[in-house]
Amino acid sequence: MSLPPALAASLAPVAAARIQPAPRLPLMLRLAAWLSRRRYGRVLAIIPYVYAWLPGLVLPQAGLLRLAARGLSLAPRLRRLVEVHVSNVNGCSFCGDRHAALAVEEGDDPELLAALPGFRESDLFSEPEKAALSWVEEIARSRGADAVSLPSLRAHFGDREVLALSWLASFVTYLNLLAKSLGLASQGICEVVVARRPRGSARPGRASK
Repeated sequence: MSLPPALAASLAPVAAARIQPAPRLPLMLRLAAWLSRRRYGRVLAIIPYVYAWLPGLVLPQAGLLRLAARGLSLAPRLRRLVEVHVSNVNGCSFCGDRHAALAVEEGDDPELLAALPGFRESDLFSEPEKAALSWVEEIARSRGADAVSLPSLRAHFGDREVLALSWLASFVTYLNLLAKSLGLASQGICEVVVARRPRGSARPGRASK
């Protein structure tokens, strides 16, 4: 059974994928695909390219995503910055686009996210944020961290936060590797979110320490 034409058309930006989308979506994923298309004008590629082939992954991964979003001892803004930065460092445009879209939906200014590559020299980021971003960048680049940035991290965070940052960087890296190995690329989700932001939205300000 082939995919419905509307769903197939929404997958056009994923032409470089290394596998084909699953020929059918379970009922639960059809609802997820419909909600995604209604929200962003396209279906998130991970639905037909990953979850439809491995439906047993849906609930476990949903639990991990919920943990990342609500179960860590990290400030919400810092968590969002980490997700975007790790995806960018790992070169995963699919995850970077998705995380950036969620960050903008939760109130982060696109200019703040655009400043992430130069966070060390930017006054948009607090010293704790810079220490955390240095640490997760080190994890993403070294696949285990050489601990060069650990002393700076320890100046701002305790064991619980170090663990949370390390786990989050590792989890996002897993998502990045999965998407990149399948050839999934940005679907322009963040552009859709930014385009519908109200005019005159707040400019990015430096985070409080």
